[in-house]
Amino acid sequence: MKCIFKSALILITIVLSLFFSISSFTLPKVQPANVQKEEFSAQRAMEYVEKIAVKPHEIGSLEHDKVRDYLLTELTNLGLKPEVQKDFSVNNIMGETLKGNIENICARLNGNGDSKEAILMVAHYDSTSGGPGAADDAAGVATLLETIRALKESAPLKNDVIFLISDGEEMGLLGAKSFVDKNPLLKDSTMVMNFEARGNSGPVIMFETGNNNEWFMKEFKKSISNPVAYSFLYEIYKYMPNNTDFTLFKKAGKDGFNFATLEGYETYHNFDDTGYNLNQRTLQHEGNYALSLVKHFGDLSLNNKDKGTSVYFTIAKSVLVEYSSNISIPLGIFSAVLFIVVFIYGLKKKILSFKGTLQGFILEVGTIGVSSVIGIIIYKIFVYFCLNNKKNLNFDDSKLLVTHGAIWVIAIIILITFIMYCFYMLINKKVSYENMIFGSLLLWSILTVVSSFLFKSASYMFLWPTICILAGFMLQFVFKSERNEAYGYLFLMIFTIVSCILVYIPIMYILFECMGIQVAGIIAGVATIPLSSMILSSKLFFEGRHEVDILRLNWKRL
Repeated sequence: MKCIFKSALILITIVLSLFFSISSFTLPKVQPANVQKEEFSAQRAMEYVEKIAVKPHEIGSLEHDKVRDYLLTELTNLGLKPEVQKDFSVNNIMGETLKGNIENICARLNGNGDSKEAILMVAHYDSTSGGPGAADDAAGVATLLETIRALKESAPLKNDVIFLISDGEEMGLLGAKSFVDKNPLLKDSTMVMNFEARGNSGPVIMFETGNNNEWFMKEFKKSISNPVAYSFLYEIYKYMPNNTDFTLFKKAGKDGFNFATLEGYETYHNFDDTGYNLNQRTLQHEGNYALSLVKHFGDLSLNNKDKGTSVYFTIAKSVLVEYSSNISIPLGIFSAVLFIVVFIYGLKKKILSFKGTLQGFILEVGTIGVSSVIGIIIYKIFVYFCLNNKKNLNFDDSKLLVTHGAIWVIAIIILITFIMYCFYMLINKKVSYENMIFGSLLLWSILTVVSSFLFKSASYMFLWPTICILAGFMLQFVFKSERNEAYGYLFLMIFTIVSCILVYIPIMYILFECMGIQVAGIIAGVATIPLSSMILSSKLFFEGRHEVDILRLNWKRL
């Protein structure tokens, strides 16, 4: 009975943690066309998508001219006075010179304030020659048009809003380049919101901000009901070769937000990127972002803001954690001091040892390496058997990489979990579970301190699980007696599982959606860090000699 009860507690903790973590990706319901006029309706926006994404409309094509004329007509019907910025634009990306004739569409919605500050909202209307571009980026353009309609039905904002429907993004950000270099509207634009897509479904993720994002993120948190944002992406994206229109505005010193969808990558830049395949709930999520943010920032002073960066991450639906990166180093140092204090206490209680902790650390590093190798090997097997070892993949092969890749990645994680579970049972004869957990905590602490100094926006990945697991250890020590040891193991298990799942499920999801099964080795290695702590803390709780009676728990001991 004891085993069943403990197993149930572990399972309940895992399931509830997964539920809350995955809830952050829940998409809003589609608002119908007859919803209140001042609200965003994905059904209304879909009418624009279906008119724009009829056929491929790359720059220079006849279909491109039709889309341009349609957008000019719609903007005029919405009561704006659109202008076309024509230019021969040249841009250099990673040593390659790209050029072409572009036609940016610009329109301004005047506010009723005296400020010269303006919000710039951006999406591009050109597609590649490979597909009609419903998600990339007719959805973004439709979001702007529906936002304009909703704003016209609402009370006027204090700040002006400039709408840029850029051209030539697919050819090398040519329209944005021309706007930044030559359009006088740029000087009025204090903040930028750019809407992009890499897929046609799933949550819309705010994946990039400006270089001084602290004030913006505090206001972002106030204005969005269903935020999905992670600052570790901001840290990673700085070192990646990827570019969007937002890249050029950021280089020009503008702050703001960059949004994109990731799921449904198999439709990206091909003929499946149609309005029929576009998830309307995703479009609603994008529209909710656009309308909520422009209404919120539209009534704020955009220049009276302090400089600084922010750490932020979503842990559950409507729950965005945000704090200044200035406290990252103090928090990192605090976690290191806490580690030392708890370790010394464990030594005095003879629960931990220097040798055992060092062995646990070596085991942790070795396990991460082995897991990475397993991920790489299984990916090679996947390529050999599922893709027939092709070097050049066609569309069907790429689709298989995405749709089947997720199953294989889950299988890899299940496999390494089973291997670690069996391995820890065997090695426990020589190294205690407590020492193995503290050995992994040594790695956690090192990563926390290093990231707090060098990669502040990503430091939360290690900081909060480290603090939570150490807090669980402290409670374990508090309850370390024959009568109460099960309670200590219970708290350690709960703190470890909850913190690891809430922080790392989104990271695993985004890593896969961004890079796919091709980086199975990296995904497996990263997943091993939280998995090892979760397995070990669960083993400690499960194998404890005493039952847990929640009702008899003496909370005064805390």
